[in-house]
Amino acid sequence: MGVGATEGVPVATLVEGLSVECYGLLCQKVVLRVLSDRLFFLVFRLCIYLFLWGWVAKKLVSLWLNRVAIRESSFLEWKLIKRSTHLSKVG
Repeated sequence: MGVGATEGVPVATLVEGLSVECYGLLCQKVVLRVLSDRLFFLVFRLCIYLFLWGWVAKKLVSLWLNRVAIRESSFLEWKLIKRSTHLSKVG
């Protein structure tokens, strides 16, 4: 059917024919579009959340390791001071 094939056909018949033929396809396209958009945003949000939680976890582990390192260094300093005072008393 060409462009001019619809001449003389009432508009209501064209709309009814269009809605009968394309309603299912249109609904399917709309549903797929909505689901794909929702899936995209769900994956996008998940990636952002994982990135943020990973960053926070990295910072917390870094802080914890720094505290442990400070504690160990202060313990080693205390041990060296104790040893030096012990050596000064003995020697």
